Formats: sequence, C-alpha cells, structure tokens
Amino acid sequence: VELLGLAEVLSDEDLRTVCPVCLKNPLVEVRKNSLENTFNISCPKDCGHILTLPGGISKMLEGIEAQSDLHSKECDGSLFWGQGESHCLLAFCDFCDFCASIP
Repeated sequence: VELLGLAEVLSDEDLRTVCPVCLKNPLVEVRKNSLENTFNISCPKDCGHILTLPGGISKMLEGIEAQSDLHSKECDGSLFWGQGESHCLLAFCDFCDFCASIP
C-alpha cells in the first residue's frame, strides 16, 4: 500500500531512466533514423548527447545490465559510466580496471 501511495506522487519525469553518467537527470531519446530504428540518447541538462543506438534507451539499458552482470562475475567493485569520444557509453571500474563500451 505504501508503494502505491509513493507511485501516485511521482511524476512521469521521476519514473524515466536517469542518466548513467551524471546520475541526476532523466534521459531523452529522439528518433534519428526511422528505417534503422536508431535513436539519439541525451541528458538535456548536464551531459548532452551521450550516444546514438538502434533500439534507443531500452537497448542501452540491456547493454548496461549485460556489462554489469559480466563485471560482477569477477569483481565486487562498482561500475562507473562515462561518455566516450565517439558517442559511446563507457563502463569502468577503478578497482579491477574493467573497461567496456556500449555500443
């Protein structure tokens, strides 16, 4: 019952996916190419354009989960996310030197 009460006070913006880089702002996706189902994903307040990816935010979340699962098999450290120069999302761990990118 408490969860239902909490869900009623949250706005749609509160329920959107938060930027993995700054961990503050909701992400926005804009269709870049309808034939390829490609989307630009950005953090409009702080980080700007993060990456362009077929499938948009849902595919980005799948990639984040896959990299997190892969990393957690070998290390208990936390992954941090950053922007790559070629508009990709980078995962890295300061503890074990894990590094991966999406896409």
